[in-house]
Amino acid sequence: MKRALLLSVIILTVDQLLKLYFQLYFLEEELLIFKHWGFTYVTNLGIWISPDISMTLMIIIQIFVILCWLLMLKLLTDYHIYYRKSIFIDISFAFFTTAALGNVILDRLFLGYIRDYFITPIAICNLADISFEISLIFFVIELIRYPDARNIF
Repeated sequence: MKRALLLSVIILTVDQLLKLYFQLYFLEEELLIFKHWGFTYVTNLGIWISPDISMTLMIIIQIFVILCWLLMLKLLTDYHIYYRKSIFIDISFAFFTTAALGNVILDRLFLGYIRDYFITPIAICNLADISFEISLIFFVIELIRYPDARNIF
């Protein structure tokens, strides 16, 4: 549990430092590394699937994300108690924490907007956005490596 929380703090700190760096040094600049990949700095008031989302729906989504994070914390604790301590589950939780807290709490609630800096072919995003996918990858790896883990659900 301590390892997962420490990893969460480290990854979340990296996310926030990257956002600050790109906010300070890439304002209205763009650095393309490949054709559709690179770095920039933009602020995002909506969410990438619907930039014109209403504030009420945004608050509902924020509450939902926080509830999901609390559920993940409970699942992590149960997993460590009833099954085993796993680095894959700890990494999955750490990246999920970065995804949930990096954008929803630290940016959206305190700043009122999200800071994005990675240019991809799909969207401009940040480490917190990518962290959710990384979290799922490590979770699936754990389920493949340890099939008994599926019983927790």
